[in-house]
Amino acid sequence: MNSLPFISLYSATLFLAYTQHYSCKYLSGRCLPDVHLQTLAIWVGQPQPGLRSARQHRLLSAHLALLQAAQLLAHTETFWYVTPAAIPWLHLSPADQYAVLLEPFATCHYLAAAEALNLLGALPPDYNAYLQQQLARQSRQEMPLEGGTAVWQTITADQWQLCLPPSLPLPLCFHLLQLGDWQPSRSLQLNPLTIAQATERGYSLTHITHLLAEATGHPLPPAQQNQLVAWYRHAHAYQLRTVTLISARQPGQLARILQNGNLRPYIQEQISPRHAIISPAIQPRLHKWAARRHTLLVGAGLRPAPTAFTPTVYQWLGLRLLTALGQLIPLPYSPPHAELDALSAQLSPEQQNQLDALVAQIITSLQEMVNGRDAFFPATDAPDPQFIQQINYALQQQTTLTIHYLPLHAPEPKQHTIEPLRLEQRGQLTYLYAYSHRAEANLTFRLDRITDIVPVNSHL
Repeated sequence: MNSLPFISLYSATLFLAYTQHYSCKYLSGRCLPDVHLQTLAIWVGQPQPGLRSARQHRLLSAHLALLQAAQLLAHTETFWYVTPAAIPWLHLSPADQYAVLLEPFATCHYLAAAEALNLLGALPPDYNAYLQQQLARQSRQEMPLEGGTAVWQTITADQWQLCLPPSLPLPLCFHLLQLGDWQPSRSLQLNPLTIAQATERGYSLTHITHLLAEATGHPLPPAQQNQLVAWYRHAHAYQLRTVTLISARQPGQLARILQNGNLRPYIQEQISPRHAIISPAIQPRLHKWAARRHTLLVGAGLRPAPTAFTPTVYQWLGLRLLTALGQLIPLPYSPPHAELDALSAQLSPEQQNQLDALVAQIITSLQEMVNGRDAFFPATDAPDPQFIQQINYALQQQTTLTIHYLPLHAPEPKQHTIEPLRLEQRGQLTYLYAYSHRAEANLTFRLDRITDIVPVNSHL
């Protein structure tokens, strides 16, 4: 039992510092993307290649559950973030810091957090008791005095390297790790880009200078101070551009946009097979193009421009939505084309373009919400009991499956390699919530639309 890894104040600080620095994405059922899981495992001293879920790594699971239960770490539907309570916690005495970490065990908040994160399977009761005992033991030990100084290893025109001892005060360690790139076996590497990123996160030149002087125990030499000032003043040269970005689910979708003569002039830069920077002026055209092809395009800037909503606009919008719905599901009426044309004559071309973009956005969002998991389309057959048995086995063993899935309106099934997360029963329908390697996202599959399941002999 003594060989099991456990949480320390230092490892908790590193975990918080990493989350603060990299703004890690939150994935339901997996907690973090692969790259962050593997890097964090190195940061806490327990490297494990091939991590795909936090459930595979006991110590990472424990950190996530405990730091969330202690209200030092939290997440939205999209990202993890360090809470405002974390910085005051770093400045507490070690005894008080341990008290904060031990409280969730006494109040059962630790187990509640582990359950909410789907990590209970990775944290058996004996290990949780061991963690609590180790934290209590550390809190009773006489803590070594924090000391030691960081040492400059390399100072060049474009990079500095600073060796950080683990005995640095925790608040200082946390803030230093926001200034550069670091790995446990390497020095902290600072360069113009990392200083620019720290500036974006609110670190002033005075604060950066103070942190480096406190870490090394000496003020920066004049030449180095001048170099830091130059980096800081030119931070704008390294800042990211504010752009309108689209992201297609499959490379072929973006390729079709680039082949379209009406859309191609608005593509400013293709940055990957599935991502491109676009001109905002493309938005109405792109929404209509995507809606006609039932294609989902994601982009923070893809929002139709506002228009004045008069009674005529509301009537046109309602009829246009009804017409668009008729292309998704059978409706008990004839499309109101004549009425729509009469209302269109009262709108300017600009208004129609804006409203068409709004309709495309609504229909695309609706299709994303209902496609493959909606109750509007009843099941023609009950789910195959053998499929449910295979999925339950994969959930218990944390294995991967390959499924053939027939989406709504699709002519042929599509193949997905998935990592099952849970089964849900909603009314008369059964759904599988899983991570899809093909979509690189968590998806929901209706079991009655799964045509075949092939087990894959590999663990998550």
